[in-house]
Amino acid sequence: QQRSFEHMSLPSPPASKMFAPPDRPANQHWAEQGPPVLIGFDFDCTLTVRHFFKVFSWGYLSGNMRGHPHCTAFAEWCKKRKIGTRLTSQPYGMWQDNALGMALEGFVKANGQEAYKACIREIFFGGEARIAALASFLEELRNAGLKSGGGRPNDMAIVTAGRSATVLRALWAAPELAKFFPPPMVWDVSQCRHNVDGVMATKALILREISPHAKRIILVDDSLESDEPASWVLDSAGVEMFRGRLPYEASGLNRLNFGQLWTHAIGGGSPTTVWPSHELDGEDGEDEADEDDDDDEVIEDNEGGDGDIDPLKSDPEDSDGPPTPRGVRDLLKRQEAKSKAKGKAKASQDEPMEGVEDDADGDAGYNEIISDDDLEPDDESRPMP
Repeated sequence: QQRSFEHMSLPSPPASKMFAPPDRPANQHWAEQGPPVLIGFDFDCTLTVRHFFKVFSWGYLSGNMRGHPHCTAFAEWCKKRKIGTRLTSQPYGMWQDNALGMALEGFVKANGQEAYKACIREIFFGGEARIAALASFLEELRNAGLKSGGGRPNDMAIVTAGRSATVLRALWAAPELAKFFPPPMVWDVSQCRHNVDGVMATKALILREISPHAKRIILVDDSLESDEPASWVLDSAGVEMFRGRLPYEASGLNRLNFGQLWTHAIGGGSPTTVWPSHELDGEDGEDEADEDDDDDEVIEDNEGGDGDIDPLKSDPEDSDGPPTPRGVRDLLKRQEAKSKAKGKAKASQDEPMEGVEDDADGDAGYNEIISDDDLEPDDESRPMP
């Protein structure tokens, strides 16, 4: 006998309830659930005091300590601890087109986890006092939602133009900060499903994906001054931009701007966190570049070299240390080739690639300063940090 399943069918809802008209103000439907405020942070030079991505992928990867102004402090830190400033062996694993991942794993392999932790905490998060202050401030930001958000704390997320996995790798060195940013709350712009123009616009859309029901979303990013998102994107995502004092590639959140962020996000009252003074406070991202003009100081590279190596030289292959690994050179060449194809380098593809010359055995050696175009991400639609 044929069985009947009519008794299992469910009645359809009235048509009026299936397609309710949008009779509420824009974005009001997000206010019924979710955290009171989602605060989305950029990572480099917002939560950090120096550019984590560029120091490792533009500087350490090839030993070029002139790759970015923030490489100077990294080189000095390495000199004091007799740590090499250049990747000397390609780490195990699939690292094609992942310059930062390759550099980080190579650094850990050469120097150990403890040296890596110390480097991240001191050079990039600004030392123990700043880490403690930042953790205290984030705690206050989160708990402020309990007073005004109906018993729910505020949420926090990171959206980077670098690599989300390497951000987690850095947060691992600072568990005081990592507790605010679990893996589901750490994203990068390559993970956005919307194709829009600009990094800030991409980040705004990702933040709404992270928390569809947040009442408010605030994006805090030092790159805002050079990448203003389209107003329609901000309106569509319901995202506000923090427009306080946060200069591009300077020292990130500090004692000079945390009060402005509190006022924007929370409004009344004031945080109790006491921020320490830091040597980078007040920089506009150019002071460290001036220090690069001193070419007389020699910094030792003990990563297998026989003599003194100056990591501030523009030509890392001129030193007596080990050459840049073939895998790294291949990565640099592939990325430079992509840059040429996009019209950012020389017009003629018949000319040799700038910064690469043939050795006697036919291998290529990298011998020029790494520029913005030299370490381009693998996804051509993905902007640089």
